[in-house]
Amino acid sequence: MEAGEKKQALPPAARGVFLAAGIVFMALAGALFSCSEIGMDPLSVLYGGIASVLHIRLGTSALLTGAAVLALLIFRDRKRIGAGTVAVALAIGPLLNLFLDLLPLRPAGWPAQAAVSLMGAAAYSVGMGLYLYADLGCGPIDALMMHFLERTSIRLRAFKVLFDIACVA
Repeated sequence: MEAGEKKQALPPAARGVFLAAGIVFMALAGALFSCSEIGMDPLSVLYGGIASVLHIRLGTSALLTGAAVLALLIFRDRKRIGAGTVAVALAIGPLLNLFLDLLPLRPAGWPAQAAVSLMGAAAYSVGMGLYLYADLGCGPIDALMMHFLERTSIRLRAFKVLFDIACVA
């Protein structure tokens, strides 16, 4: 693409396919990270903590958290909500539970756990790439983060670090 040229938008159906595929890969990644038992991203750690306290499944916790954040955005910052925001809030959790049911992985030993975790990282990378390419709005947590960033003097890097620390605390 040359300087000054505009990127052509994908047709709506293609964007929907990329969005759906991205969400499926991200849910698969969450299941693989969970099965590896050697670590998850900070937001998944938060979901795990909520799941443990409420005695619910990891995906159910993700669904409830996403729905709560989506509800907050509806009242506080509707402009941040796109089709992708709603899809992530409502689809990641049920898909995560489905993958946890379908993947009876319990890797034995550190090398197997590392391999499953690396598969999770690869699935997440593919999923995030597809999701971003669809360009249908950010996820609910990211939308909430952008909402707060506009209203504070905190820089994005510092805010993200503080948010991640709060998730695992």
